Amino acid sequence: MEQTGSTNSDMLKHAANGGREGDWLRAERQLSGRGRLGREWQEETGNLYASTIITVAPDDPPATLLAMVAGIAFAKTVIDYSTAQSVLLKWPNDVMVGAAKMGGILLERQGDAVIAGFGLNIHSAPNIAGRETVALADVRPVDAQSLDAALVCEKLAFYFSDTLRLWRDSDDGEKNATNTRNPVLDSWCALAHPIGTKVSVSDVHGKPIEGQFAGLDDDGAMRLLGADGNIAIIRAGDVSLIVDKEE
Repeated sequence: MEQTGSTNSDMLKHAANGGREGDWLRAERQLSGRGRLGREWQEETGNLYASTIITVAPDDPPATLLAMVAGIAFAKTVIDYSTAQSVLLKWPNDVMVGAAKMGGILLERQGDAVIAGFGLNIHSAPNIAGRETVALADVRPVDAQSLDAALVCEKLAFYFSDTLRLWRDSDDGEKNATNTRNPVLDSWCALAHPIGTKVSVSDVHGKPIEGQFAGLDDDGAMRLLGADGNIAIIRAGDVSLIVDKEE
């Protein structure tokens, strides 16, 4: 569609009216898109705004891992189009190039339906005070004009379907009788900031906690190694990467 308020809001309504898993909605422009913690995100024509439905069955793996499924598909899509060597996932829902945010994911649940929404800076990146942002065109300058949101969305849908299958197959008892670790977690970690990365986590009250990224818990929560040597399990919060300043 040409424009909408929010593709996630539209897909929540679509799911309630019988929408099926695998349905996608892409808009050329969003007028009231949103991110985590109620944030608004400036959205320009030519970037990617898309959402899809996942129907969660009782025998599916934990739905919390769908954030990792979405992240894996998103990062692989960006890597296919980017010439940058530093594309990575930042827990819980951002795709970064170095310290700059290129895109984000918002998951919302309604009954058995989970809506995964994706926003990707393709041709332009918003100006946000205190935050670095980057567009896909910035890291693919040679043929940036050929970048098309519809084609990017098709590639994203392919990777998402493939990773969703991995998520479901990983819970097959016969296939994984000797493997207690969900491969979705390992796949996400392989695309993310490395173990030992210094991070700062702000909780719902804005209080920062610093530590080192220590991987993911079984439900996709972040493991944070504190200065005292203890591991904290972070299931919600705003994460910033800490970059050491050169002396």
